[in-house]
Amino acid sequence: MQSIIDIDKESFKTQLIELKKNLRKDSFGFIKDFNINFNNVEMVEDTFKVTRNANMLNPFRGTGQIIGQLNESNKSETIIDYIVKPEISLTQYYIFLSLFFAAWLAYSIYLGDLLLSAIGLVATGLIFLFIYLLNRFQINSLNNYFQKVLNQIKTGSNIH
Repeated sequence: MQSIIDIDKESFKTQLIELKKNLRKDSFGFIKDFNINFNNVEMVEDTFKVTRNANMLNPFRGTGQIIGQLNESNKSETIIDYIVKPEISLTQYYIFLSLFFAAWLAYSIYLGDLLLSAIGLVATGLIFLFIYLLNRFQINSLNNYFQKVLNQIKTGSNIH
């Protein structure tokens, strides 16, 4: 994916360092969904990594990493190529359940019970749909978070 920010590459790095240095402690920041902890933003040369973790009051928000590469297009704009890597820890269990329902479907077809096989087919489809929607939700949430991080770096303020 790609994002364009109206700030040059060196100013971007300087703003990020300043935000990390002057990070304001917000006593109720854990309640906000878009509370940005700049301690979870790492910068190495032109590559930076933003890590977002779940917290106590938002356990289902988009968690994962965003890895970005800074590419300067001209003096006042920077193009950021980034990859979103969502963290879905329950995927293995959903795959196991899907395999279980697939085996159920095969067994019910073997028995010749059409209703039982239809139930297995619908349940398997719903689990795959749930996995897909969960993944899309995670990616969308991480994209929104990343845009918020970029806006705060651009403005140079960590006040929401």
